[in-house]
Amino acid sequence: MQRKVWRAALLAVMLLILAAFTVTALNREKNLCMGVKILSPQQTEKYTDCVQSDFSSMFSHNGEMAAVDISSFTIYISQNIDSSTRFNQLVGALKFANPNYKIYFAADEYFDKLDKAVTENHPFRLIVTDGSAVFTEYNVIFTTLPVVRMAGGVIGVNEENREVTAGDICVWTPLDPQTESYTVKTSAAQWHVRGDSQKAQPKKPYKLALKKADGSNKNLDLVGLGSDDDWILNSMSLEDLNIRDKLVMDIWNEMCAEAVYNYPMDKGEYVEVINNGEYAGLYLLQRRIDTKYLGTDSDDILVKGRKEFTDPNNPVYYTVVGDESRQPLATEIMDSYDLAQNYENIVLENWIDVNLFVNWGYMEDNIRRHNMYYVLENPLDALKIRLILWDTDMTFGISWGGDRYAYNPWIMDHLQYNRPEYEKLKEIYPDLDKRLADRWKQLRQSYLSNENILKYADSYFSLFADSGAQERDLAKWGEYHAGQDSVGAFYEFIEKRMEYLDSSYGI
Repeated sequence: MQRKVWRAALLAVMLLILAAFTVTALNREKNLCMGVKILSPQQTEKYTDCVQSDFSSMFSHNGEMAAVDISSFTIYISQNIDSSTRFNQLVGALKFANPNYKIYFAADEYFDKLDKAVTENHPFRLIVTDGSAVFTEYNVIFTTLPVVRMAGGVIGVNEENREVTAGDICVWTPLDPQTESYTVKTSAAQWHVRGDSQKAQPKKPYKLALKKADGSNKNLDLVGLGSDDDWILNSMSLEDLNIRDKLVMDIWNEMCAEAVYNYPMDKGEYVEVINNGEYAGLYLLQRRIDTKYLGTDSDDILVKGRKEFTDPNNPVYYTVVGDESRQPLATEIMDSYDLAQNYENIVLENWIDVNLFVNWGYMEDNIRRHNMYYVLENPLDALKIRLILWDTDMTFGISWGGDRYAYNPWIMDHLQYNRPEYEKLKEIYPDLDKRLADRWKQLRQSYLSNENILKYADSYFSLFADSGAQERDLAKWGEYHAGQDSVGAFYEFIEKRMEYLDSSYGI
């Protein structure tokens, strides 16, 4: 009997010890954010002598060099955060490479309201110390958008006389559609400034090529956009809302599921970029249009239209994407196209949808041959020509004004903006206006209803607000259109433009 009592008492003591150990471990775990201890207010007060030193290369998150803005001593960390997220649930360890230093988070009430910290762009203080009262302070900003870090050096210039940088990229995605989980993806890469209008702006767009260690191309699925080696970082620098390209491509690609005679536009997702230790702001990471992306047949030719003014170094207005040996045939076909000699080969349903989209957004950059791809199907036998819109930032009120791109609200309720094929196609198809009107009425009941358009726009604005990214981008680059390109102005444009087109198409 005494032995049983003794055993029971011993078991009770062991359980108490285990419980105490568990509580201690849980308390210790609860006090950690990404493996970093959060100090109490009293512990934080110890660190009074701040000496800023550049430790940016010492930080890693999830095993990769962290995305750090050197000038502001700010680390940008991508996380999936909502109102229920606790600080000890954040993914990936934040570490410091030098073992002689420790890092701590200063006490901060926002650890208990992380979602507000994100939307309010609240910086958390990170203390780097060797144990003395002297410390270096960094800020940690959490964002719900993917973060792209680029780091490299210039290795030369390309055929367009643009500097080429070689290095590596890392993409942290808080909820990757490919895996439905947090992902960290890295690659060697080369990149250069791209574009025409935007390349002259302070916020640069980039063409990005992923590479293997041997220099060959590397395919990688980034932020759920599909596997590719060829990417665009769209700076969206000519507009302040940062929605125009994505709005057009998302609605067009939604429509393509039904309208099988159309090819998809490129697609993209929003990211925040840190380029060689400098916060570069909000970008749209996009797949590039090529034969692999479109899934064209081997006999088809994909060509890209160039601007109307003559380039003495390249007089070809349509360049083949892919097999350059097919350029002479493509040039012959497109020379005839410019003379309206083969319009009977245009897939009319496709042209109607493209033309209606051009009219919808008053797409000043997509009205002629440039900012358009052309698929030449069966070029040697029963040629068919299909058009694909791209680079649609000059839309919904953005137009050329004097020596800069301006916001021009006048165009929202004036003028049809048909493509140049319109008049000749009317000769071939006398009922073209009726076909345009009938298709417009269909689209207005579905993909181009005001409700669907504003649903997409509102989702982008919510994404910007929930991530804090729009505020950071504005603080970095300022407003291009001095307040004219506002959310209210966009809503007004949509309402009045649709009223005007409804009247024009007989609704």
